[in-house]
Amino acid sequence: MVLVRSANKNDEVKVLEAIRLFVEELRGKPNIKLPENAKNVFRRIVNGVIPGTVLVAETSDGEIIGCATVSIQEVIYKGGKYAILQELWVHPSYRSHSVGNSLVCAVENFCRESSI
Repeated sequence: MVLVRSANKNDEVKVLEAIRLFVEELRGKPNIKLPENAKNVFRRIVNGVIPGTVLVAETSDGEIIGCATVSIQEVIYKGGKYAILQELWVHPSYRSHSVGNSLVCAVENFCRESSI
């Protein structure tokens, strides 16, 4: 069973590694390094300084196997806020097992709860 929850400060290392793997896949290049400021951005989102959320999918034994990050923006044409799904990654071993779907559903719930 997979649990999706909001990330917390203890997830920092694992989430940053997941995002690094996400970027490697997108670029098709190994050994990508995230910018030094990436950890500060993670911390500001988790601490509520930056509007948005980081969600993690984990197995019953606590292994993080996926993550999603969402940023919140405000625009004139909308007259308010909207959400952007910035990053969505699932470990290759868990793809086609509804983990991505669970993360997207959690993003939708976050948006509803945030009145977005």
